[in-house]
Amino acid sequence: MGRWGKMSYDSQANRWIIHHQGHLYPLRGGEWFGLSIGKHSIPCQLEMDIEWCIVMQGVRFYLRMGDIYKVEI
Repeated sequence: MGRWGKMSYDSQANRWIIHHQGHLYPLRGGEWFGLSIGKHSIPCQLEMDIEWCIVMQGVRFYLRMGDIYKVEI
């Protein structure tokens, strides 16, 4: 890890994409990355439940498809 990007939802592909230095990295369920929470990067895993969600430190929360998240890859 150590490189920062932005993660957004691609509705046509039905998946989350990380944008980093002009490149697009499509994500699949089970992939790990760091999610920026304040000044910290928390390791988390992307999962598909009823909707796309993040699992970190035993906690699960659903992603808002219209939001953009800062992530560490």
